Amino acid sequence: MRCFNQNCSSIPQYFCDCQNNSVLFCLEHLAHHISQISSIKHPIQSIYKDIPAEERKHYLEKYEQIFEIVCKTEISINEMLSKIINLFSNLKTDEITYFRKLRERLEKTMKKLREGGEEEKEIVVPGYMGLGNEIKSFMAESMKATLANLEGEIKDLCQKNSFIPSYFDKLFLEYEEFLERDDNIYYGKGNLEEHLYCFKNGTKILFEFNTITLKTREININVINEAQGSLCPLCTVPNNKLFHAGSYSPYYDSVYLIDLNTFSVEVLPKWRIRGVATATYFEKCVYTFGGQTSGGTRMNLSDKFDLGEKKWTALANLPDVAQDIHAIPCRTFIILTFTPNSSLLKYFTNLNKYETLASNISCNYQNMFIRDHGKYYLIAVNQVYVSNEENLNSWSKLPKTLGVSLTHHTSKPVIRGRNAYFLSNFSGNNQIWKFDIDEVHLEVISGF
Repeated sequence: MRCFNQNCSSIPQYFCDCQNNSVLFCLEHLAHHISQISSIKHPIQSIYKDIPAEERKHYLEKYEQIFEIVCKTEISINEMLSKIINLFSNLKTDEITYFRKLRERLEKTMKKLREGGEEEKEIVVPGYMGLGNEIKSFMAESMKATLANLEGEIKDLCQKNSFIPSYFDKLFLEYEEFLERDDNIYYGKGNLEEHLYCFKNGTKILFEFNTITLKTREININVINEAQGSLCPLCTVPNNKLFHAGSYSPYYDSVYLIDLNTFSVEVLPKWRIRGVATATYFEKCVYTFGGQTSGGTRMNLSDKFDLGEKKWTALANLPDVAQDIHAIPCRTFIILTFTPNSSLLKYFTNLNKYETLASNISCNYQNMFIRDHGKYYLIAVNQVYVSNEENLNSWSKLPKTLGVSLTHHTSKPVIRGRNAYFLSNFSGNNQIWKFDIDEVHLEVISGF
């Protein structure tokens, strides 16, 4: 990390999200940053924060696991290398001995041939080796046997030690999974979305809203099986892919994984007919809670899809039927908006159970859930509730009423600067929304 001032060598202490990309600076250049663009608000925050005890424990456990793998891998590889060295050392000794004896015998035979005597005669008795065959034996059969033996030893060595790379694979897999863990999932915005996507109703056209350039484009995805509806569970998953399941009006149970680089499509196993529900990526799985099935019937059914095993699993039922459940993952649980009893729920992924997080919150089915640097915003129609990381049991409703009312959507928010973008394709009423986090202002910025 470096201060935005190119001539500054100080370690940055603060950052500002006044632009699409965070600006980092030291204390000396804080005022300089503000003066550069004085016409906008500058939400300046400290780069560093105290690590909670739970997080310290989590990091320590992971590093201890990695350390143990490193030590075991080192010991195993050293043992294998010692065996390899010994084997080749023995092969070298055998090779030296073999060629020494071969040279000595050939020299002895050549000497006798030069000097004459008995070597002028050759054995002709059937079954006994004559001079020509003896040379053939030395120069061909014996050599072939030695080389074949050497080849066999090397092949055996390679086969026996072919598992060495697996030690490295295991080490790197564990290490990369830990290091590549996206803190956005647990502490940032709560998702992997960079841009916004949905299908245009009744088509196979995928709509994209670029949250950096604020430009749109349409991509024809002909390989999917049917024209798409609206309000389907969808979210971005690792490797820049879009998980897309089900649909509302018409109702589908189709599931796709769309590569957002090539727009190729992988057809995944079907599951439930589901719409008016969201999808949430968490720990290599995609979670869906509630929603509507055929005929507009609300569900209390919840499921997860394992992206590695490509398998669906039914989860514990919700306390009541519900739709439009929006979610934000935390370290050990997922927070859910839950309209039936005006509350927020916690779903514990490791225990497969729900608990009430906070009550007396009129979520309504038209809601949006945003997390920004430890602060939470719940937009419910035209009201806004707020809380923070340290006290998620307590939520307060802001006195300000929004100028527009939210509609149904299944979009994940993408935060750029101090704005959160999301979209809705509800019944063909395609809209791109923007929420100004600092001004607490909601507006529709475009249709599509």
